[in-house]
Amino acid sequence: MNKSTLALQLFLIIPVFTFSQITLDQSYLPAAGDTFHFNIDLFTDLLPKDSVILEPQFWDFASELKNQANSNWAFTTPSANPYGNYFPDATVAVHLEMDSVHLFFRTDSQGLHAVGLYSLNSLFTGPIESNPHELYYPASFTLGDTVKRLSGAEIETTIGIPVQVIRSVEKVFTGIGFGNLLTPEALFQNVLLVKTETHTIDSAFAQFGPVVLFVDRQVEHTVNFDWLRNGTPALLLNILADSSGREPIRASYTAHFADHARYPQISYISDSSLCSGDILEIGISDTSGSHADNIYVIQLSTLANDFRNPLTLQTVEANSDTLVKVVIPEDINWNTSMPYLVRVISGIPERIGPTSPQMLSLTSFPDAVTSPDKTICKGDTVTLLAGGGQNYYWSPATGLDDRYRYNPRAFPEQTTLYTLIAGNACGLDFDSVLITVDPLPVTSSISGPPKAQAGQTATYTVANHPKTSYTWTVTGGQQISGGSTNTAGIRWDQTSSGKVEVIETDSNGCTSEKQSLNVQVETGIPESERPAVIRIYPNPADDMLNLDIPARSHSAISIELVDITGRVVVAHEKLRPRGEAFTMQLSLAGIPAGIYHLKLMGNGEISVHTVVVQE
Repeated sequence: MNKSTLALQLFLIIPVFTFSQITLDQSYLPAAGDTFHFNIDLFTDLLPKDSVILEPQFWDFASELKNQANSNWAFTTPSANPYGNYFPDATVAVHLEMDSVHLFFRTDSQGLHAVGLYSLNSLFTGPIESNPHELYYPASFTLGDTVKRLSGAEIETTIGIPVQVIRSVEKVFTGIGFGNLLTPEALFQNVLLVKTETHTIDSAFAQFGPVVLFVDRQVEHTVNFDWLRNGTPALLLNILADSSGREPIRASYTAHFADHARYPQISYISDSSLCSGDILEIGISDTSGSHADNIYVIQLSTLANDFRNPLTLQTVEANSDTLVKVVIPEDINWNTSMPYLVRVISGIPERIGPTSPQMLSLTSFPDAVTSPDKTICKGDTVTLLAGGGQNYYWSPATGLDDRYRYNPRAFPEQTTLYTLIAGNACGLDFDSVLITVDPLPVTSSISGPPKAQAGQTATYTVANHPKTSYTWTVTGGQQISGGSTNTAGIRWDQTSSGKVEVIETDSNGCTSEKQSLNVQVETGIPESERPAVIRIYPNPADDMLNLDIPARSHSAISIELVDITGRVVVAHEKLRPRGEAFTMQLSLAGIPAGIYHLKLMGNGEISVHTVVVQE
């Protein structure tokens, strides 16, 4: 809940404080039947000003106070306590189980007095009476007042030898401020801030037979700041400081009251398991008295039993007993693993009631959420993600490894729209995700000579597709031209066999299956026995191709021009004397433009060159 909203509501129903309203009287002192609970902040850094301030103040500790420990005080009559007969002057008693002690108090017009205690701890067991009684909180006390009280006690124990401890306590109470106090639990108006300085002296004496000797003396000085208010049988906030009054040590503040005789309480809850948007009926019973046009604020905890930032479900104007219907908010993502509690605050008088006896289990309506649409290549896998529910169902199941998981793996063969159904105890919700499947590119077979001469360059090609890149891989040679085009010039190494492979990647990033061609690489032939190495020009050529053939030992050479399908389009044989160099011309008339392989054959050997014929 927004605390400023609550503050405004309470300001509207409670008169603005005046000086006389801040005078503390007996109405703020606890009585038998009162129970209240404290939250404790062990590492507080809060500290108010310790001088008297005459102007009204607003103390906002709503966000600073943390709940790190708890303490409960349940007041009974002394007669209901097993050790009440030791303290006949007491009017109320409290059993603190953690400290193994029973405390006894007396209330009168002057305030709350500590009569004594009964200890059950290991160091001392038995009654200890305050003489005179120690003043805990004064009454008939207001801003600027100062009250000083002295008290004492004697403790006799045995720690190997009889020891007597004489305690002397001096307390000084000063009213130093008044105003409004905001804690994580509620806004409290008409609050008086009291500073208490306590000076304690413990003197220990040991008895050795008839001789009594002084053993030790310990002096302690503490400073407490207490926020108190009439009509509230609890300490609203206490901050303990060091002896200087400047360094805070611990803060204790009211968690909630449980005085069933004087506080509003929840008497009925229609259901303990609800969904967002459900109606919850809450019965309010307030035996503090019938007040026409009273205002009740119904609050929901944000965490289990945590009202530091409560959510207001409804504010209703009614008499003391009423049945309220509230709607569980739909705009909150409820934590299904955590219980929630409800409490009610009355406006006349302003009191915080105890939490509901039942814990609520709240569940949000499912809100199906899927991962964004995705494009993949055929054969790839993508993980779908779902949220907003407790159970999930995907449709269709085709291409999924598990249709009931929140994160199935999808590998559809074609573009598919998957529908998600998310559900929980409150209903179902739907969402969908489109997986677009792009086809893989298809690479043609590699064209090029299956035989090659070591040290020479051969050209290999595949069909060209627009907006596509090609990746060539060579075994036994190096690609020296062509880059990522559909044509690669490869120089073969001195090896007996080689391989050329190619894959293509289209504009969608999809990759084809690999095409490969095994190449036989011929090596070790004497230079004089190899086919002539010729100079070919121009290349590319239009209608005529010139061949400069150097002097070699061949008696004759044959020349063939072959297209990429392997068909011979030109054949020519030329005889020449042994060792004679010559130049010949090869007519390209009528030959279509394209890439061709020129084969020079002589003495059983073959030399292959690539020729481009252009229009």
